[in-house]
Amino acid sequence: VMILLRSPGVVLHHYIRALGEEGIPWNAEGGEDFFATTEVNVALSILQIVDNPRQDVPLIAALRSPVFGFDADHLAQLRAGTKGDFYSALVQAAQDGDTASEDFLRELEELRFGAGDRTCRQLIWHIYEKTNILGLFGAMPGGEERQNNLLTLYALAGQMEDGGCRSLFQLLLRLERLRDTGAKLTAAGGGGDGDGVSILSIHKSKGLEFPIVILADLDHAFSRQDFDTPVLVHPDMGLGPKRIDLERKIQYPTLARLAIQEKLRRENLAEEQRIL
Repeated sequence: VMILLRSPGVVLHHYIRALGEEGIPWNAEGGEDFFATTEVNVALSILQIVDNPRQDVPLIAALRSPVFGFDADHLAQLRAGTKGDFYSALVQAAQDGDTASEDFLRELEELRFGAGDRTCRQLIWHIYEKTNILGLFGAMPGGEERQNNLLTLYALAGQMEDGGCRSLFQLLLRLERLRDTGAKLTAAGGGGDGDGVSILSIHKSKGLEFPIVILADLDHAFSRQDFDTPVLVHPDMGLGPKRIDLERKIQYPTLARLAIQEKLRRENLAEEQRIL
């Protein structure tokens, strides 16, 4: 079965979630963003606090995750009445006899011990084994995909290590740059090649044949984003600016803009018909 979409990026996650809830395997090029998945975010948060535990955001993310299981009320109690960063609050709570904080700090110390002597591959696998993160996320709905995402992170770290990345700090820096530049690794799907439901854009489906094809999401209006710019541009008709009346503080389209807008609208419709 193939589901065809004009622009999968906008609505793809709805289809993926619905298929996942029904236990139907799927594969989609450019599916859910790898760095946006819960399990990868948790693994990265743990890596960040192994590198430096005095970072509130990754520390709280790790504590709140299924790996350590602190709930929101407990985190609020730890923070209440304590100055400084959240790590200091944990240390203070452990000194005051909070068992969960003691256990976490002990486990964090074990994860950090010898981290500088391990390669990126060795360190990530050491964390996976110590925290049982593969087992925890593997037991959740979509467990196989979650485990595949964590193993993809391990493989990605290996590739970066082979490319000259020699420390945890360098690894985190490269992963952060990869995420910030908008590079989207595809998260694992529910099925292998040719297995389950394929979700593709009309562009990517060119030349393919499937027994069952669902042409979905045909009811929405065409995008008018091209018409929202202050100046419209057409290769033959030139520029179509807005007229700004400074005295009356108003703006309105010029005749040239209206003409170009109509020309672009017809060309866009013709392009949509061609694609369909």
